[in-house]
Amino acid sequence: MSDPEGPSRAFRRRGLGRGLEALFTATPEVEGEAPLLVSVEPKGVLPNPEQPRQDFDEEGLDALAESIRIHGLLHPIVVQRDPAGYRLVAGERRLRAAQRAGVTTIPAIVRPAAESGRHSLEMALTENLLRTDLNPLEEAAAYARLADAFGLSHEAIAMRLGRARPTISNAIRLLGLTAPVQEALAEGRLGVGHARALLGLPDPAEQEALARQIEAEGWTVRATERAVQVRADAAQIQQPPRAGARPTPAQLSADDEALQRGLETALGLPVRLHRKRRGTGGSVIVDFQDNSDLDSLYTRLSGPPL
Repeated sequence: MSDPEGPSRAFRRRGLGRGLEALFTATPEVEGEAPLLVSVEPKGVLPNPEQPRQDFDEEGLDALAESIRIHGLLHPIVVQRDPAGYRLVAGERRLRAAQRAGVTTIPAIVRPAAESGRHSLEMALTENLLRTDLNPLEEAAAYARLADAFGLSHEAIAMRLGRARPTISNAIRLLGLTAPVQEALAEGRLGVGHARALLGLPDPAEQEALARQIEAEGWTVRATERAVQVRADAAQIQQPPRAGARPTPAQLSADDEALQRGLETALGLPVRLHRKRRGTGGSVIVDFQDNSDLDSLYTRLSGPPL
């Protein structure tokens, strides 16, 4: 049976490592002020200003709201007392769904008011990372905030969340993409594998141009990685020559770059176009990974059989 309060279908359940209890006991409770379980009015709960999640799936919220109307809210939200009532610490998605469901009260755990805002931020971040389907950039930003706000290493974050350290490091690296590429990733027009490959292009304009080509032509991650490597190799070739070194190829014009992209599209493989510095000659290099690529190239060049 599916969990009525479970996340959307796209979510894949992940290991919780030492569990929520281990995550939320970093700050000791004040003596005599233990957490309480109370009923609160959803519409009266103030939002958490440190909420790390920016977008919420409307279809998922509707499904959760319907579940709450039928079954009630099975997992309490977490709040702190505020002069104006209660302020949310963790459970933004459940609170929004309860408000949408129109229920009059929901269960809430009241954390001690003496706990710092830093602890509230940590709870909100970890709750989102463990329970909801963040897009890759929201996830990366949450990891980065845990690292920056609490001075945690990537290894420490991985241990708290029950994940591998490379998972944390690779996610945070995505924040180094240019804004247009980040937007394409957040909207699902680029995959995480494509985005990681594009990090190999330090030139923002080249990164964005290749991202547009990947999106327009539906490249695989493998093809993207090869194309990035080809461009990195070409950039290395075009470095200023050392004394006595052989002449390097000329800088490609805009027309030549367009021609290179057209060849890549036609051949389905990364292409390097080099112009000689003198005259009109040059070379075209087609990179292939294996015999399958080579067979495909031969078929494209030789045309249909007679």
